[in-house]
Amino acid sequence: LFIRPPLSFHFLLPETKTNSGTSTETGSSRPLQHSSGYPSRRTIILKILKICIFTLTSIYYYYGAILLLPHYIKAKNIRDEANTASCGSVYGSQFLVMSLIFGGCNVLGRLLSYLLTRFLSSITVINITSIITLITIIIMNVYPDSFTLVLLCIGIVQMTTSAGVNERYVMCADREVFPPEYLAISSGLSYSVGSVALTLGVLLADVLSPLATLRSHLVAAVAAMLVGLTLYM
Repeated sequence: LFIRPPLSFHFLLPETKTNSGTSTETGSSRPLQHSSGYPSRRTIILKILKICIFTLTSIYYYYGAILLLPHYIKAKNIRDEANTASCGSVYGSQFLVMSLIFGGCNVLGRLLSYLLTRFLSSITVINITSIITLITIIIMNVYPDSFTLVLLCIGIVQMTTSAGVNERYVMCADREVFPPEYLAISSGLSYSVGSVALTLGVLLADVLSPLATLRSHLVAAVAAMLVGLTLYM
């Protein structure tokens, strides 16, 4: 129940050999890649721990940014004397801006994921998107009062995190790394940690000040990048 249907296909569908020595999975052909044996129990547990930490940190700042944007828009409305009638609330075309940042950037992120995974491995995509996200969050922390720059950076964070989300799902159900008895454990823990991170990201973004939220996102982004670089070590 913990493993999503697309991931079930990833490790449950049988492989068939062709005359050319390739395997076919769901209609595609690629060289057979069978490991000589699974890693040790200690290595598997350490990898599950790394995946959980990466999921916790990346989902935390991803959903935290969703609530951070309305805070910035409300603060701008309060500072802007021409919009005193709005009482610091989000109104009018600002909803369109929010939908474009959250919806549009997520769509672009999924398209970017498709393009990147055609030429790069999953772990490379995760590392690239994590580094770009960290740089973007650093910029937001350096210039927290620049409304336009913060909006642009939040959009980039949404796009890069969305670009790596599919790789994160596949990573926790990698049958070349995890024996069958560990697949449900790794997927279940990853999704459970993701739910906790979602709750924390939204809750703390609502309770903390925007600047404090940015600082916490910076810490999470640093942790996500460092863990991502060591996932397959």
